[in-house]
Amino acid sequence: MLKTFPYAHAVNLKRCPLDSRWTFCRGCRVSTEARIMNDIAPGSIGFRIAATLLCFVLANSASAYLIDKRVTIQPIVMRSTDGSIAANPQVEIFEAETDKIWAQAGIDFEFLPVVYYDNNLYTNVSTDIFEPNSFYSLALDPGHRQSANPLVINLWFVRTIDGSATASGYSLQSKDNFGTLIERNGVSIADPAFAYGGGAGMRDIFAYEVGRNLGLDSGTSGASSDPNNLMKSSGPYPTSITNIYPDGAAYGHLTSEQVEMARRFSFAVSLPAAQQYSYPPPATTPPTLSIAAVPDEISLSWPYPSSGYVLQEADLATSEFFTNGWQNVAEPVTGTNGANRVILPIWPAARAFRLYKP
Repeated sequence: MLKTFPYAHAVNLKRCPLDSRWTFCRGCRVSTEARIMNDIAPGSIGFRIAATLLCFVLANSASAYLIDKRVTIQPIVMRSTDGSIAANPQVEIFEAETDKIWAQAGIDFEFLPVVYYDNNLYTNVSTDIFEPNSFYSLALDPGHRQSANPLVINLWFVRTIDGSATASGYSLQSKDNFGTLIERNGVSIADPAFAYGGGAGMRDIFAYEVGRNLGLDSGTSGASSDPNNLMKSSGPYPTSITNIYPDGAAYGHLTSEQVEMARRFSFAVSLPAAQQYSYPPPATTPPTLSIAAVPDEISLSWPYPSSGYVLQEADLATSEFFTNGWQNVAEPVTGTNGANRVILPIWPAARAFRLYKP
């Protein structure tokens, strides 16, 4: 089926607030900061201690998916017979976006090294089976640089499909015929896919077209009732990975029926246990910086080893706080009882501390 386009855009980010009480925000990735303020009063020093994390957090984050299958793609660039004119000349492959979409089904995508096929006849393909430049002939007849492995999906980059300035892809349709899987191998992606969105590219095009080889279409498995479904028949389509499900505009969603369908086809090869992984990879939680008062001194501590983190300090009285006013603490760090520790004297001025990973 042809995929054509009108247009698309949107980003949805949330910023962690800093309120007057200096709250702690969990689940973020930057650096942990501890603020200590000395409230001077006759005969006493009071301490107000708080931790904060400065960061941006993507909205609509989802749990990790177990990736236990892989689809392998052989990209084939169509060129003129003399090799001077090529489709997709920059050889753009939206692998990160494809992986993000198909992670919903537990499927990883691997793209093999690009090969070239020089033949004027197929730089512009037809969806008419009776035409000499028919995509069916390109995909089904041998000798067109296909992989020798029948489990590898062959993907040709062509300049146009049916001479259209908007047609972006065309693929052979696999299907489940009353319990019997009929598998078809062959995908074409045309140059308009990369011109879409002012040159940003139709970032779900690989996932969509290969989806047809995996048995998905626009009218079954819940696709037609899901406005953000990967297989929807009209745009808008994502122009950046930030608009791909579950983030931003959440384009490229798969229903549970689509996931079940795609995983049944032989192109989705099971991975050995040692090669399986989680998507997205688990985020590394920044170590927590703790602060405590001891007689005439301050004790700062954080978990050992916390590799790569350094303790920094800043003067809260300066206008450079939170920008370029941070300096590494000069006092030595000691490691005892599973913690890094630094002992510092008490000052009359307000200071801030943080753990920073360059």
